[in-house]
Amino acid sequence: MAAEQPSFCADASISSQTVDSVREHFATEDELTEFLVADKKLTDLEGIGNKTAGRLRSWFENEHQELEQKRREQSDAYCRVFVADVAVPDDDDKFYFGFVCPKCEQTNNLVGDPAEFAGRPYACVACGWTPLLDSDVLNKFRADNYPSSTEDDT
Repeated sequence: MAAEQPSFCADASISSQTVDSVREHFATEDELTEFLVADKKLTDLEGIGNKTAGRLRSWFENEHQELEQKRREQSDAYCRVFVADVAVPDDDDKFYFGFVCPKCEQTNNLVGDPAEFAGRPYACVACGWTPLLDSDVLNKFRADNYPSSTEDDT
């Protein structure tokens, strides 16, 4: 008789054919969440493909929002530092700001409305690392710094 499917597998809609592979790596929900908070790749584990990894990540993001936030804060895959004090041309009315690369800490200049950059990857000109610009942090930065930003825009 097969062992009962862990609740996190059922909640993530993991197929019965894949449950054993998941269970082999994660006996408990806590083991899975610790693995994900450490920002490790599920697809590096034998028997876990892209579809299963995507379902487990979606489940994690929905069910453990505080842990997902912690994962993003610790991960160098996300840029969470933005600066408004970058060099700007004297005769230019555009908004200049920068993101600080989480790998090498180089400031990379960007031009325009910060909202247009939220949730998008950008490569660092110094080291080539391509972090995703964290939407939540960038939107807060925009609200605090962008000249035409109003309370209604957020």
